[in-house]
Parts: sequence; C-alpha cells; structure tokens
Amino acid sequence: MFKLRLEKIFVLIFAIVFAGNISAQISPGPLCKAHAKLEGMSKCTSCHVLGDKVENSKCLSCHKEIKNLIAKNEGFHAAADVRKKDCASCHGEHFGRNFEIVHFNKKRFNHSKTGFVLKGKHSTIKCEDCHKKEFIKDKKIRKLKGTFLGLSQNCSSCHRDYHQGKLGTNCADCHDENAFRPAPKFNHDKAKFKLTGAHVKTDCQKCHPKSRRNGIETQRFTGLKFGNCSSCHKDVHRGKFGKNCARCHSTASFKKISGIKNFNHSLTNFPLKGKHRFVKCS
Repeated sequence: MFKLRLEKIFVLIFAIVFAGNISAQISPGPLCKAHAKLEGMSKCTSCHVLGDKVENSKCLSCHKEIKNLIAKNEGFHAAADVRKKDCASCHGEHFGRNFEIVHFNKKRFNHSKTGFVLKGKHSTIKCEDCHKKEFIKDKKIRKLKGTFLGLSQNCSSCHRDYHQGKLGTNCADCHDENAFRPAPKFNHDKAKFKLTGAHVKTDCQKCHPKSRRNGIETQRFTGLKFGNCSSCHKDVHRGKFGKNCARCHSTASFKKISGIKNFNHSLTNFPLKGKHRFVKCS
C-alpha cells in the first residue's frame, strides 16, 4: 500500500516537471502588456510561423502603421539598413509583462534615418517638444501610447502659420531652422518693391505693421500700397508739389534734395521775383 502511494506521488511529480519543461519550450516567458492578449498555445501562430521563428510579415499584419510608412519609403523603419532587419532583433518578446518592447537611447538615436535631419534649433530641443499627440493627424496613431510615429515634415504641422496662408506653404523659401526671425533666405530684390537707400536699414515692422487677425497676431507682407511715397510717408508739403516726390527727393535721405535747378518755386507760398530768382537756395 505504501509502495503504491509512493509510485503515484512519483508519477505526479514527474508529470508536473515534464509539463513545466514542455511549457518552457512552447512559451519561453510571458509577453509584454501590449501583446498579452496573444498569449496562449492556440495563439502562437499569430506571431510565429508554425514550428519556426517570427516573420516580419506577421508583425506588419498587425502594425499596419509601420507597414504603410515602409511602403511609402518614409520614417525610421524605411531606412535601408533598418528594413533589412528582423523585427524581433530590436523588439524582443517573452521577457515579462513590464518589458519595454519599444526601447532606444534617445541621446544616441540617429534621427537622420527617419528622413528628417535635425538642424539648427531642432537639434537642441527635447524629443517631447515635437513628438506630441496634438501634432499627429492620424487618429489611430494618436491613440498609441508613447508613439514617435505620425508626424509630418511640413512646418505647419508643428508650427503656427504666422502668415496665415498669405505667403504660400513652403516656409523654407524664406526661413531656416535656426530661428523664425529674421528670415535669412528672403530677398527683397525679388519683391515688387526693391529696397534702396535708407529703406535697406529700416526695421521691417515700420513698413509691415503687426496686427491681429482671427485673434492671432500676424504681420502684413502682401497687398501693401507703394505706388507713391505718401503711401507710407506723410506728405509734409500737403500736396502742393504734386505726387512725384522723386523729382526732388531720393531714398538716400529726405533732406538731400536733387533737381533744384528745375524746381518751380512758384508752387510755394513765396514766388521768386527780381533778384530773388538769382540767389542761391542756401
């Protein structure tokens, strides 16, 4: 009787140990929180090819946002050396519920592989300053916790359009990544009004005043009148000498007068008569 009980206990222990070995061979360990729903012997083929390793096609069948980016040749996973790798070589599994399946060193990360090289001010700010949920337009990607996907390379996707669409969408025509002001690439010579004389050194805001539109501060750069000097400058002569200021004045300085010999003094309150007609202006 004692011998029979001993045999039963031995069989039970053997069964438990053997079952543990089989379980360990089938499942090396618990999945992370994100993949916990895929745990169990009946779901192994969700990730694994039967009796083989995990294939990238299995991963991408679920992670469609990555698949779409690779198809468009955009983002980090589309980089030539990255797309050749197995997903599992970077995103390990079966290391427990709290394992960070998406983990990388932010300081050592090569951002150029994403297709967006960090230059100027972009190279000094924190990742979190750009990778915000409010900058992601795709609602499905926005729901992903701690994602770095979904950002556009268009300036307006992260920065407010100060010009409110008045100057087109290609910000790089005038601005660079170092600072919004000044606009180093803007060439006023290409504008309808070329800067000469004192206008070159004049602060932009004196000609392009700031205002508020739709509750947002903006600055007017187009649609300004410049046919006559009086469009910007007060006519101290009150129209007595006509609208063509250039007959006497230049952009070098208002006080530097030209064309004095041909000036019609009769237009003033003191017409020149007699000897006065031959006296120097000075």
